[in-house]
Amino acid sequence: MADRGFPNTNPEVPETQEIHFLSKPLTVEQAREHGYERLDGSATAEHEEQDQDGKLTQEEAEKKHVAFMGSGKEGAIQGPGGGSINKDGCVAKSYEAVFGSAETGAIFMGADNLSLPYMNAAMQDGRVSDVSRRWSECMKDQYHLVAESPERVVVDIPNADKNVAISDAQCRVKVDYDATVRNTTNAYLTTFLKDKQEILDKVATAKKAAEENAPKILGR
Repeated sequence: MADRGFPNTNPEVPETQEIHFLSKPLTVEQAREHGYERLDGSATAEHEEQDQDGKLTQEEAEKKHVAFMGSGKEGAIQGPGGGSINKDGCVAKSYEAVFGSAETGAIFMGADNLSLPYMNAAMQDGRVSDVSRRWSECMKDQYHLVAESPERVVVDIPNADKNVAISDAQCRVKVDYDATVRNTTNAYLTTFLKDKQEILDKVATAKKAAEENAPKILGR
């Protein structure tokens, strides 16, 4: 980006791609201490970047976008999750530097989406539907709170506070929600690992390359 007239940022060693459960587990102790609070530094970083972009003219913002994402004139690289990146953009160039090739970078960064069909199937599984229904009944009968599932509690109950979180956690314990979701999810992810073993091997290779190349780029 610096070569194209925009602020440069140092690349970071990518973390291992994580597969997320349908909802994050919540214990009664966690609810009493933190409620639904989630610390996420990425939100702050994104806000700061938006502030910087707001200082650009429309023409400058468009040029920055093209510099970052590429124009597409040299073609695109398809990722395993269905997305793509333009070969002439800084994203592709950074992948090449960190992973050894833009194609390898696209595999690593796109792999997280591979599990989505399996997670969607887990969400629709009868075991999850049943435990969500029993959790919803507990919330209504015990605490006079109306919510479809822990996935939707902060949507169905606007401004959900720590008391709501505690009620949520207590109902999870009562119906064994978190364990049921975890066991159901693991069953689908076992199938995912078998189906996508070849790509996951490539992801592991890409991560190893990134761990070797990133310190060199950063001069460490």
